[in-house]
Amino acid sequence: MLETNWFSRDCQRAWFSFGETWQPASLPLLRTMRSRDANKLIATWLDDRSPQGRLFVECDYDGRIPRYRPLCDSRSLLTRALRLRVISTPDGVTRPADEYVSEARALRLRALTADVIEDRAQARPFDPPAWREPPNFLYHAELAVRLAGRHHDYGESVHALRSLAIRHAYLDGRTETDETDWSLLARVLADSVPPWLRRIVEHLSASPKHKAQAETLQRIMRLESHNHELARLGRTGILTWHPSQIWSLTPLHTRFVTELVAGRAFQPTASAAAR
Repeated sequence: MLETNWFSRDCQRAWFSFGETWQPASLPLLRTMRSRDANKLIATWLDDRSPQGRLFVECDYDGRIPRYRPLCDSRSLLTRALRLRVISTPDGVTRPADEYVSEARALRLRALTADVIEDRAQARPFDPPAWREPPNFLYHAELAVRLAGRHHDYGESVHALRSLAIRHAYLDGRTETDETDWSLLARVLADSVPPWLRRIVEHLSASPKHKAQAETLQRIMRLESHNHELARLGRTGILTWHPSQIWSLTPLHTRFVTELVAGRAFQPTASAAAR
């Protein structure tokens, strides 16, 4: 099951059809069918023993399993499927408009590849500074991604932070990264947090027992989708839900979230506390 932002029920021209070599099945289509017909279609899929398998596409994947109405076999289908999540490009179509466009794309791809391999701008040093990892580097990077909620690719975030620190050390003429580069990374992580989330973290960290009413946090954020943001932070473990409409910072992450938002990530005191 491919979780991707393909909202059309016609998947024939999608990039994951690999040039229309097979026909992916759109799972949102099930939610538009009569239950009897949808269950019959699911039963056909479950009984199919073909070796090549099937590809199902789900666009409504935002942190939950979509409701398939009273489809009795939908759970069986989901448990037998390998779930992969890929965000497609805005284009999303594998076939070019004509041969000229196809040739232009190929030439541009070759040019970009040559720029990366040959490094004509001399952007990469021959002897780059050694990477010395800050205290709890991976923990703080994942914490920032969970808090910001803009994407979920921790590998890309970590790679970007490492590259930034190494290039900054290279500009300063140093042979390895040090605390100067760590403070730069801490600033980047702090700036990645949206202002409405920074406000509620600052409010909770200053409140007794780091708790506040949901209405108070909603007023501080000043967003129409505030309930969605609070629920997302609860799913990622940043906030904890209590009865009587109360949210609190999760004790395990309270100190580190507060330091991250304030631009003080990777501090020695935080490192010692984490150990």
